[in-house]
Amino acid sequence: MAELKHELVKPTGNLPIWLMTFPLPDAETPSEILPHWHQGIEISYTVAGSIDQFQIDNQVYQTAPGRIIVVNSQSVHSIEAGQEGQALSMIYPYNFVSSLFPKINELEFAVNDPGTFSKKQQVAYQLLQKKLQAIYDRWAGSSDDLREVKVCTLSMEVLEILLEYFTVPRQQELGQKLFITQRMREILDYIYDHYHEPVGLTEIAAHAHISKEYLARFFKKNMGITVAAYLRNLRARAARKLLLADPGTLDSIAEQCGFSGLRSMNRALEECYQESASEIRQITPKRTDNK
Repeated sequence: MAELKHELVKPTGNLPIWLMTFPLPDAETPSEILPHWHQGIEISYTVAGSIDQFQIDNQVYQTAPGRIIVVNSQSVHSIEAGQEGQALSMIYPYNFVSSLFPKINELEFAVNDPGTFSKKQQVAYQLLQKKLQAIYDRWAGSSDDLREVKVCTLSMEVLEILLEYFTVPRQQELGQKLFITQRMREILDYIYDHYHEPVGLTEIAAHAHISKEYLARFFKKNMGITVAAYLRNLRARAARKLLLADPGTLDSIAEQCGFSGLRSMNRALEECYQESASEIRQITPKRTDNK
C-alpha cells in the first residue's frame, strides 16, 4: 500500500532532517493542519506568538514563546495556529535515528510536560531552547556558506540532548501502534483518493471491511476528529486552492471537490477560513499583482 505524502520525511537540502521555519516567505502558512503522522520524530519550537491547539494522540497542548513540543514517530497530531508569530519545525527520519541509536525502538520522548522535569532536565531544556533558537536564527536569517553545516551540527546536538535526558520506556507496543497506523492508512488512502466524490461513512466502511459504527469510533479515537469533519476540511482546502488558481465557476469547483453544492462549500470554507468562495476568489488579483 502506498504511503500518504504526509507520512514521508524528505530531508531539506543536504541536511539529514526536514526543516522549516514559519511563517513561510511568499506563501500562505496554513492556520490548521489536519491530523496526520510521520515515520519520524518531530520537534516544534515556538519563537513568537502561540499555537492555540497542538493535539497529539488526543492530548492538547498550547504553546508560547520558548515552548518545545516533540511528536513521537507514528503519533497522530494536528495543529490549529493561534497568534501570528514565528516557529521552527524539524523532523528526524525514524530510520536515521534508529541507525544511530538502535535502542530508540524501545523508547520514546517525553518533553511536552516541563512541570515534571528534574533539575537536570530543566537545565537540558534551557539548552535545547538555545540551540533551537540558534537553528531558527541561522535558517531564517542569512544564507552564508556555512549555513547547512552549522544547522546540521546544531540539529545533531539537539538530538543528543533529547536522547540523553528525555527518553522513557515506550508506552505503546510497536505492534499495536503499527496495526492502528496501517488501518488508518487504508482509510485515509481511500479518503484522499475519493474525497472529490460523494463518499461518506458507508462507502469508507465498506472499503475497509468494517462497520460504520466501528469506523466512526475508531477514526474519532485515533484522529481526534470525526470522519465528516475530516472530509469537510479536506474538501475545503482543495476548494480554496482551486478558487485561487482555477477560473472555473464556483458551482463547478464545488462539484470538483465533492461538495453537494455551493452552499455546502461556503459553509465549509467559512468554518475553516472565515471566508466564502466569492471572498476567496476576490483576492486572486492581489496575488497576481504581487508576483
